This record gives sequence, C-alpha cells and structure tokens, in this order.
Amino acid sequence: METLVYAIDPVKVKRLMLDRWGDVEQKQLADAAGISEQTLVRMFKGHGFSPESLYGLCHALGCTPNDVLTVAKKEPTLVRVAA
Repeated sequence: METLVYAIDPVKVKRLMLDRWGDVEQKQLADAAGISEQTLVRMFKGHGFSPESLYGLCHALGCTPNDVLTVAKKEPTLVRVAA
C-alpha cells in the first residue's frame, strides 16, 4: 500500500496564470489568492501548504485542485498489525 504526497505543479499554475490574466507577477497571483508571496513561492518549491492556501490559489485561477496538483512522491504506508 502506498501513500501519495501531492505538490503544486508550478508549470501548471503558470500556464493557468497566462490563460487567465496574461503575463502577471507572482505577487498579483498571491494577492488574488489571499496568500503571501512567500507562501506561493514555498508552494512552488514543493513545501507543504494548507487547504486554505490551495483553495485560495484555485479560486484565483478559476480551477480545481486537480488542475494544479501533481503527485510528488509515493511512500510506503506502514500497516500495524495487532498482536
């Protein structure tokens, strides 16, 4: 059994930014998403993010989480068996 770890795909986000607003700065996207530019940069670098940050990003881009997320890695899930 595996656990999937998701991350924001910056290429997908930048493509959606261009489609929605044309050539804009990350700061403008962060403002529209209601998050700091630092949070957006951390999301692009693969750091963890809150559901609220993901919601804000998707709301600003007019998309769903499936449009911006990618599977970052698969980790084995530990299963404990009671003795």
